[in-house]
Amino acid sequence: EVRDLVIPGRSSPIAARLFQPEGGPRGIVVYIHGGGWLAGTLEGSDALARNLAQRSGCGVLLVDYRLAPEHPFPCGLEDVEDALVWASTAWTEAAGLPLVVAGDSAGANLATVAAAALKERVTLALQLLFYPATDTDPPTEVTSTLSGTDTDPETASYREFAAGPRLTRSDMMWFLGHYAPAAMWRDPRIAPLRSVDLRGCPPAWIATPAHHVLRGQGGAYARRLAAAGVAVQSRRYDGLAHGFARMMNIVDSADRALDDAAAAISARCLPGAGQPSA
Repeated sequence: EVRDLVIPGRSSPIAARLFQPEGGPRGIVVYIHGGGWLAGTLEGSDALARNLAQRSGCGVLLVDYRLAPEHPFPCGLEDVEDALVWASTAWTEAAGLPLVVAGDSAGANLATVAAAALKERVTLALQLLFYPATDTDPPTEVTSTLSGTDTDPETASYREFAAGPRLTRSDMMWFLGHYAPAAMWRDPRIAPLRSVDLRGCPPAWIATPAHHVLRGQGGAYARRLAAAGVAVQSRRYDGLAHGFARMMNIVDSADRALDDAAAAISARCLPGAGQPSA
């Protein structure tokens, strides 16, 4: 079943699309699409959501959050938080279904920031992150080492893949510049790697492609979560670059990665069924 919903938001109603597998869902995945905080549509992630619902056995709620620059930070983040609170009430509290938050790239950034912000309010079985943006640039204090002698994995991937493939360092700076003023880039709600305390965050499954400017950020965030006592599975996919989550019908290794993600979701969700209020 596929149907469109409208979620109440603190600023305005939020459009969403719900994908439910045959037989009823064993859990609900709130999925936040990527697009540099500036782009992305329900249609653009429709095939990914359908595949994830079918393979995981869980319902997938695709959220059409507000986009910058017309709606800069924190508008999109507020919509994601509101969608998670609504989904928790509609499915977890009302039907006892486990709740997962997931996303890719900037969507993964919004997903993990919202998960951390709501950790005392919303119980999440898993945060599933495809190549998350977790910092706003190599930290200023290590930028000077980018001459080629540094070994920090975060800055090393920025250096190695600054020109791509697919996503470049300058792309990231352009996206960030339209999402929030540079003076705010170190805010943990934009750069979760800079969070002081990640204790109590939900378990995480983090996937990064081998050829990616943000590869080091994903790895660094996985290590920060683990150091805070959060259960983390970190997966590196060779031969893949940015955006592979939506390439499952084109690239075999991307298809296998989506199978891995679906299995991670299934493992965290108990059998069950439930419907939210329309």
